[in-house]
Amino acid sequence: HSLTIRSSFHRIDQILTADPSLANPKTLSVFQETFKEKYEQACATHASEFLELIGRVNPGLVPALIDVATEALERAGKFINDDAGFDRFRRYLSATENLLASNPTCIKEILASIKKDIKSTKDVVRSRALKTLYTILAYKPLLTPDSEYVSDIFKIASSMMEDKSSNVRRQATYLLSCLAKVSRQYLDTALKAAKKAMEDPDEYVRYQGIRAVIILSTSAYFYPEDLRNVLDAIIKAAEDQSQSSSVHRTAISCLLMLSRKEKFETEEEYQAFIKRLVPIATRGARDNDKYVRTGALYLISTVVSVDSKYAAQLLPTVLTSINNDMDKDNRALAIHTLDNILTAHPSYAKDKSVRKALDAASHDARQDVRAKATALLEHYGLEYGALQTQPTTSSSKNSTHTQASFSSHKFLCAQLDEIYSEVSGFNIPREETAFIESQGGASTYGEIIYDSMQSLIDKLAIQ
Repeated sequence: HSLTIRSSFHRIDQILTADPSLANPKTLSVFQETFKEKYEQACATHASEFLELIGRVNPGLVPALIDVATEALERAGKFINDDAGFDRFRRYLSATENLLASNPTCIKEILASIKKDIKSTKDVVRSRALKTLYTILAYKPLLTPDSEYVSDIFKIASSMMEDKSSNVRRQATYLLSCLAKVSRQYLDTALKAAKKAMEDPDEYVRYQGIRAVIILSTSAYFYPEDLRNVLDAIIKAAEDQSQSSSVHRTAISCLLMLSRKEKFETEEEYQAFIKRLVPIATRGARDNDKYVRTGALYLISTVVSVDSKYAAQLLPTVLTSINNDMDKDNRALAIHTLDNILTAHPSYAKDKSVRKALDAASHDARQDVRAKATALLEHYGLEYGALQTQPTTSSSKNSTHTQASFSSHKFLCAQLDEIYSEVSGFNIPREETAFIESQGGASTYGEIIYDSMQSLIDKLAIQ
């Protein structure tokens, strides 16, 4: 299929090069009709190249081609959560940049059209106008202090912050944050817009307001006084349990971005900020959203690395994550966070709750969690399985039996790890599937029946 598409586009290239008159609005219309549902699929590479080809052959079509690229970006953006999706998105941005480079004078025409569209009474038209504005920002010369168009772009985005459509306000907030690297003047306005957006009744606008602060914090014009202006709003969003998960997790991500010492003017301000992170991290680690919990664990590591006096306060939260978090990535992160705490306070390793959590983690289903927990047990001189092997009576017979049981269990785990280290449950041989089904089983299920489990327990003398 991919070869067929590639061959087709190569032939189109030859035809248009031979007869430039075919690079016309009708050809573009046919292209849109054919590929409007496939912008996000594998043919995106060839589709973006096709747009560039028409632009080279007929520069006068660039404004219309930008409209097509905007639609393509909008579609591709919905599938940007993997490497392939991001690559397609990037290709359309690159095509846009090349189109405008081939005919930069058309930018004036595009901006005139946008200025007309933002006055429309239809929300969808105003929204599309700002999306087109975002598309042309792929052309990097637009975002320079000496650009003749940057002032117009800034005025358009600023004027839409009071729009009745939340979608338009969200896009305007983002556009202003993109302009912040041009000059200090634009950053001040963008910062005010971000702060206003964080108080918006619409959750997606609030989310974009926080994202804008993340973008602005990377600007060379972002100073400590700017941080002071927005910090309370960010912390409020991170503390507010009524916020949506997307707003909550983005606020925590923003706090992580802002947690570098150089962002603050004085040591006192930085230490006060770190102190405010403690309750946010504690609550966040218990949140229902996986990514909020992830961010909270990173906050804990940050706090402890800055001032280890908070380690004792945060230790129970980390142990709870190790013991109870259902997400394997978060359990692995919690183990690393515990390692940071124990590095700062080695004596905490003697605490029974720490030993219990590490011992349980040493039997975790995830190999790196088991390895890290075992390494910590060994590093701090804690006997592997010490809590399980402690006899409940003074009987040496019971003690010996328990130790033997644990040794058998440890041996079994080691053997199973070796047997299944390279085995995937998603690649069952055909002959094995046939055999299992001939015995009345199902190859895609791996439950062990009660009698078999009991036999295994009896054989290994596990209590």
